[in-house]
Amino acid sequence: MWSAARKLGENSDDSYDDDSDDEIPFAKKKFWISYATTAMDVTVNVVVAAILFLIFYLTIWVICKTIRKTLAYHSKHAAKPLDAQLVAFVITAIKLLLWIQIVPILVNQVGIAVDSVIAVLGAITVGIGLSLRATAENFVAGEQSSQRWR
Repeated sequence: MWSAARKLGENSDDSYDDDSDDEIPFAKKKFWISYATTAMDVTVNVVVAAILFLIFYLTIWVICKTIRKTLAYHSKHAAKPLDAQLVAFVITAIKLLLWIQIVPILVNQVGIAVDSVIAVLGAITVGIGLSLRATAENFVAGEQSSQRWR
């Protein structure tokens, strides 16, 4: 605690120290410097992630547009044209695969540990897979559901 001598401005044996333990942490100069530095780092990371998002979005758009035009050209000049649903499926699958690879890059740039996010997604996938196992087995066997609507 501050002594009466410090309050009156008199000199005492122990000088004021910014690292003293009796201070509230956010009342220290070091706290605000580290807080501002961390805030600037996070802001820079978020801005870089936003720029990367725009670049990746435009890249995916160009790739999908090119594939769509290529498949449309092939469909016009081929003896057997491609089905429109097949083209839509291919474009959607390519978008999904690209975003699956890009999202961890963006999340890592923001500063979130990608390892834990991937572990959680893996656990959710295993849980869904195990819960749908019996339904998939019945579907493959050709059996109908035990609960029928009449």
